[in-house]
Amino acid sequence: PFRKYDLDYWMDFGIREQTLNMYNITAVEMYWLFSDQKNPKTTADPCYAYRIWSRYKIYRPKAPNKDDKFRNNFTDRHVEGFSQLKYDKDLLVITKSLKDVAMLREFDYESVASHSENNILSQEALRYFESKYKNIVVWYDNDGKTMADKYPYDKVYVPIESGEKDPTDFRKRYGEEA
Repeated sequence: PFRKYDLDYWMDFGIREQTLNMYNITAVEMYWLFSDQKNPKTTADPCYAYRIWSRYKIYRPKAPNKDDKFRNNFTDRHVEGFSQLKYDKDLLVITKSLKDVAMLREFDYESVASHSENNILSQEALRYFESKYKNIVVWYDNDGKTMADKYPYDKVYVPIESGEKDPTDFRKRYGEEA
């Protein structure tokens, strides 16, 4: 179950427990990276699992080493946020993380993400979304280190002068109203 500090962490981004449950985001105390691993991996810092079907992404937001922040066994067919789409809006936002997807849901936006900011969604997925949505925009980080330009859609960025690079960090720093 989520502990108070887990819920506080997510609430900094305006993401409620109900939304975490909707997106199959859970708190994790231990996990196995390999099926033949004898003992689970434990972590002292907060750790979360994103589940899509029978696969997982492990997210350690405060991992001391950036290379340890994410682990997953997703494939290109695992589109974060896909199963939660309602198809009741004209606009779809393609972003780079499930955290962004969940935060955008709190604002009643439909959105999806590839399993990494260094990936783009497949052509098959893009054609499908084009058949379901009148407008599609891409909202990746404003640091220029992403694959946003590989998409044929309009781009939206957090203003660089805000000092933040993505929508969740902007929301955390400036609040819901901003």
